[in-house]
Amino acid sequence: MKSVLITGTDTGVGKTIICRYLAAYMREKGVNVITQKWVQTGCDQTDDIKDHMLEPLPFWKQVKDIDTLRAPYRFKYPASPHLAAALEGVQIDIKIIEESHARLCEQFDLVLVEGSGGVLVPLTEKIVLADLAARLKMAVVAVVPNKLGCINHILLTIEALRKREMSIGGVIFNRLNDNGDEAILRENIRIISLIAGVPVMGEMPFLGKDADDMKNAKKVGEAFYKCWKENKND
Repeated sequence: MKSVLITGTDTGVGKTIICRYLAAYMREKGVNVITQKWVQTGCDQTDDIKDHMLEPLPFWKQVKDIDTLRAPYRFKYPASPHLAAALEGVQIDIKIIEESHARLCEQFDLVLVEGSGGVLVPLTEKIVLADLAARLKMAVVAVVPNKLGCINHILLTIEALRKREMSIGGVIFNRLNDNGDEAILRENIRIISLIAGVPVMGEMPFLGKDADDMKNAKKVGEAFYKCWKENKND
C-alpha cells in the first residue's frame, strides 16, 4: 500500500477534502506522506493540489521538480482529462504520469493520488483512470457522497475495480451538507457495507463547530491509518 488512489463515484463528491484530511492525519501519525493529482482540469477555477493544504517540509526541496511531479498535467477547461487536454492541443503521455508517480513513491512512505472524477474517466482515448491505477498496482479508497442514489453508483464503482482485480482498501462516506433524510443516510451505509463486501472506513461529517463532528472525522482517519499499517508492505 505504497500508493492509494482516492477515487469517487462522480465529480464533486469530496475527494479533495478527503484526500486533504487523510494526508494531514497520516502526517500527524509520523508518516512521510505526499499528495498527487495526475491531471488537474479547471485550473482557472480550482487547484486541488493547493487545496490539499500540505505545508511543504524542508526535505521537499531535495526532491527535484516536486510541484510538477505532484501535478504533471494541468488544464484550464473543467472537463474530462482527455477533452481538457485536446482543447489545449496536448496529448497526455501516460509514461510521464507513471514516471512522476514512481519518483514520488521512491521519496515518500505513502502517495495519496486524488483521481479525476470516477474510476472510468478517460485519461486519453485509450486508457481510463482505473486501468492505469491497476497497472501501477495501487490500492483504492472510494469516496461516496451520502445521499439518495449513491447505492447504485458505489456498487458499480466497486464492480469496475474488482473487474481489474484491484485492492479496495475501503469506502468513505461523505456528508455534503447538514441536512437529509437520516433514515436513508443510515441505510445507505448499512446496505452498501452488506452488499459490497468491502470495509466501510466511516463517514466524514459535514464539518461544523460541533465537537462530535471532529470525533467522527477522526474515526475515518484512524480506520485509514490502521488499513495502511496492516498493508503497507504489500
